[in-house]
Amino acid sequence: MNARNRAAVLFVVTLAGLFGLLVYQNVFPYQTLKSRAISGLNYDSRSPDRAIFGRKEFIEDSHSAINRLNVALDFKAFSVNGTATIVQTAPHNHGVSLVLDKTGTLTLIAGTEYAPGFKEYIISGGILPGTWHHFSLTISPSKRIVIRFDDGPVVDAPDTELVTDISDIIVGGGGDPAGAFDGEIRDGSIGYQLYARAAFTRSPLPRILELLLFGLNLVALYWSSGIVQRERECEHLTEAKI
Repeated sequence: MNARNRAAVLFVVTLAGLFGLLVYQNVFPYQTLKSRAISGLNYDSRSPDRAIFGRKEFIEDSHSAINRLNVALDFKAFSVNGTATIVQTAPHNHGVSLVLDKTGTLTLIAGTEYAPGFKEYIISGGILPGTWHHFSLTISPSKRIVIRFDDGPVVDAPDTELVTDISDIIVGGGGDPAGAFDGEIRDGSIGYQLYARAAFTRSPLPRILELLLFGLNLVALYWSSGIVQRERECEHLTEAKI
């Protein structure tokens, strides 16, 4: 193998290594700390059945700033006389809360990193008592939020400001008992995964490898161009002698 071929091989190998490293970091960026799925959630604020009367609460002791959240449920309001929380994942706007106010406006309130510490996604207005609706929410580890209402898309966009804390899940109410939902919830499900950044991506090793491979790639390119230049000079000298 001549010098030009060796330089070409080095260039291709280092370029492939750099590309492979970047792909690996994007395909396997996280490691799962905890996964939980809660299904079959039913709630009725006026039912005599104690199994479905009253809010349902689930405490999560593990915490992570990186998570995936999926919520889906069917709900019907008996009244819209005040502000009520249908479901929440954490108190004090640290997570997400689905809220129905006295005007019949359905809003998702989500925590954010910056002041005022939360933002509102208006989902629908004019919610009337006695009407069934379907709601679903997905938030990915990369902070992409997808909201669907009555099977129609409402939001589907990245939002890097989101803080989706999952610590105190309540179905049928929120942190304030006065804000309990006067209505019915059927077939509710909440699933979530808590993540940490993979040990490999957390360490400085990927950056060091990137710099090393990039440097070798430049060396191979410089070496190859130098070889080509010397070969041309030799060709010119040969032609001059002839």
